[in-house]
Amino acid sequence: MAINKKIIYPVVLAGIFGLANLTLADITSPIGPTSFTGLLTKMAGVVGDLVVAVATVMFIISGIYYVTSAGSTERMGVAKKTLIWAIIGTVVGMAAKEIVNWVASAAS
Repeated sequence: MAINKKIIYPVVLAGIFGLANLTLADITSPIGPTSFTGLLTKMAGVVGDLVVAVATVMFIISGIYYVTSAGSTERMGVAKKTLIWAIIGTVVGMAAKEIVNWVASAAS
């Protein structure tokens, strides 16, 4: 069954704009971010959480690749690369807020 591109692109765009709506909704809130740096920090937190969630799924996929490799060095290599990128994604996702704060403090 082929996936219809006419359906996929609007769904992806709606998801992106929905994410932006979640982060921009706090600008008018009295307890939300009141500055551009605060908005970027909030967005980095949301995106960082999403990256960590995807990296968690990639850890599971890497384990499945390794278990089902049946001794194949090629499949074990794929599992190793997937694990390395999942670790990198987890570190970047967990550090996303701090990276934005560091860049904002260096710019001002």
